[in-house]
Amino acid sequence: FTFSIATIFALMAMNKVKFSKFYQTMYALPMAIASSPAAAIFLFIYRQKNGLLNNILGGGSLNSRLNIALREARGLVYTIESTYTPLSDTGYWSTYFACEPEQLEQCMTVIRTELQKLVTTPLTQRELRAALRQLRGQMAISAQNAENNALSMAKSMLYRGYAPTWQETFEQIAQITSEQLQEVAKDILNPDNLVTLQYA
Repeated sequence: FTFSIATIFALMAMNKVKFSKFYQTMYALPMAIASSPAAAIFLFIYRQKNGLLNNILGGGSLNSRLNIALREARGLVYTIESTYTPLSDTGYWSTYFACEPEQLEQCMTVIRTELQKLVTTPLTQRELRAALRQLRGQMAISAQNAENNALSMAKSMLYRGYAPTWQETFEQIAQITSEQLQEVAKDILNPDNLVTLQYA
């Protein structure tokens, strides 16, 4: 039955019929949503230090450093997040937030401060253990969906030639040290390497 419905949507999306744009959205949306957790797992499979550092800075949790500094402590934003997208030989890192125009400079100052903290001050062992515990839970939840697993394994096979389980990936991540994370921060979060894009 599910296959039949999906096939009907696909055929309607392909043809120039009334509401075809709506059908295209309905057909593609579940695939886009399902790929998000898979991408999160793959991020940690491919570049583990970068993925862990991003999770600490502004990953998908309310206790990330940026969320605490801008939303919880100061109430400057509703949404603040950082994302890291790995590619075969490079990748890109971004931080996104929305605020009132008069609070922009204050938000930028707080973000720069948090970035600089990661560059200059290594995580304590307690902070690192807490980050790893949280990450393990996030990866376990993301891996509950069979489609998420299949997508992340397929990406891993394409890029690396093998597909580890999320448990195997986490065991590798658990070996990362605070000093290694600081070295990544020094390389990637260097103010000279950052670009700001502002929409008014």
